[in-house]
Amino acid sequence: MVRSSRFKMYRRKYSKLVICTKLLIIWYALVVSMSLLTSGTEAYYSNYSETKTIISSAEYWWDKSNLDFINEDDQQINECNPIIITLLKNVGADMTGETEYEVYFVEDGDPQQNGTIIHSGEFDPLDEGAVTELMLEVEEDGIYQFKVYQRKGYNHDYDNRTEIWSEKVYVTCSIETIDSIEVEEDIEQSQNDSSESKEQKEEEVDTSSESRDDEQMIDEKQEEQNKKEENKETEADQELEEKAEKKENKKHEDKQVEIVDEDNEHSEQDKQEEKKEKQEKEQEGE
Repeated sequence: MVRSSRFKMYRRKYSKLVICTKLLIIWYALVVSMSLLTSGTEAYYSNYSETKTIISSAEYWWDKSNLDFINEDDQQINECNPIIITLLKNVGADMTGETEYEVYFVEDGDPQQNGTIIHSGEFDPLDEGAVTELMLEVEEDGIYQFKVYQRKGYNHDYDNRTEIWSEKVYVTCSIETIDSIEVEEDIEQSQNDSSESKEQKEEEVDTSSESRDDEQMIDEKQEEQNKKEENKETEADQELEEKAEKKENKKHEDKQVEIVDEDNEHSEQDKQEEKKEKQEKEQEGE
């Protein structure tokens, strides 16, 4: 009875505390449950996003470029040791990296079927609409053809490399061709010689003309110098004449002054004599 009453007493006393404890436990359970649900969702979306990122950042993701040869008709070259050239254009988007090309050769037949690779290389990326030249100097008669590889992943095919072929280039270097080339070289050499001879003559004419012009210029300068010296001499003579004339004029002026002075002297003497005679006459009259 005592225990029961004590239990009831404690129960009434701590009933509020028990309720608060239960509410706290329930709230904590809800928070834990929500956190678990939220973390699971984030992990799921994080895994999905990571998978998507791995796909978009593939090492050879196609840049949507599209290479195409411009020439459609085959070429016929009747030369010895020519440089074969083909034009390649990017009709797609800008290339983000280089790509490879090869040159095939066969004496007779189809280079694509039974040709052998005689050269391989790479060329720089082409912007959209840009054109480049692929060229190679060859020595043998036969048929040549360029092969270019599209960028890896072309048309979203990452398992295979797409390739394109250029027009065929037929090279013929026969004896007739060699003779024709030699004749053309002789003609060209003769033309060059005649041209050089003509240029040499023109240079000689120009040189003689320049020499005459130089001589004329020297003569003109000499004549101008002589005129300057003559003018200096003339000016010196004129200056001497002016000095002599001034000296002569001064002498003449001095002489005139002397004459005037003498005249004045004589006139004064005459006046004094007249005055003296007049005084004498007056004395005699008295």
